[in-house]
Amino acid sequence: MIKILCLLFTCSFLFSHDLNIIKDILPANCVILDCGANDGGSSHELAKKFPMATILAVEADPNIYDALAASVKNSDRILPFNLALSDKNGSISFFPNTLDSKSNKQGSLLPASEKNWYWKYAKVSPQPITVEAKTLDDFCFDNGITELHFLFLDMQGGEYQMLKHSKQALKSTIAIYTEVLFEEIYKNCPLYKDYKKLLNDLGFEEKQLWKRHKSWGDALFIRKEFL
Repeated sequence: MIKILCLLFTCSFLFSHDLNIIKDILPANCVILDCGANDGGSSHELAKKFPMATILAVEADPNIYDALAASVKNSDRILPFNLALSDKNGSISFFPNTLDSKSNKQGSLLPASEKNWYWKYAKVSPQPITVEAKTLDDFCFDNGITELHFLFLDMQGGEYQMLKHSKQALKSTIAIYTEVLFEEIYKNCPLYKDYKKLLNDLGFEEKQLWKRHKSWGDALFIRKEFL
C-alpha cells in the first residue's frame, strides 16, 4: 500500500500566491489531487510549487485526456487518470461544453443552466457522453492511497457531490481549494453557501474566499486544527 500525503484542491484558476497560504502546513512529499486537470497545465504548476510532491491528475473528458497524458509523459511525479470522480461508481453522463472551437474547458457532470447569461458565450453540449466514474474513497482504495492531505478541484459544479461522498478519504485531509459558484450556471448546482456548510460539517473552516467574478470564485478551506 502506498501512503500518500495529499492536498485536495478545487479551482478554476491556479494562482501561485493563493498557494502560499498552505505551503507551510503541507508535508514536503505531499500528494496533490488535481481533479479537472484538463490538459495538464495546473498539474505542472502544482509540481513547480511543490517540488517533492506527487500529483494525481484526474480528467474525465476523454477528448482532453490524450493531451493531458502527452503533457505529463516525461514527468515521474504527475500521474494521469482518465475518469470522473463523483458520488457513485460506474458509467455517468458528462457534458463536454466548450468556450470556443479549440477548448473543452467547461465540461461538467451537470447539465448547463441555459437561462444563465454565461451560456451566451460558451457552447452548451446538446448531448452528453458517457464516462467512467468512481467515488474518491474507491479511487483511493484502488490505487493504494491511504492518506490524503491536499485537493485541487476544478470540476465545474461537480465538486460538491464528490466531497459529500468522500468522508473516508477526507479523514486525513489538511486543506481543500475549490471552485465555488454564486449563481446557477449548471442546473441545480450547489452554491457557495452549500460548500461552506458541507465542509464545516466535515471539520474544515474557510480560510479565504476569492471572488473572481459575480458568478464564481475560489475558496480555501483548512482543517480546523491546522488553523
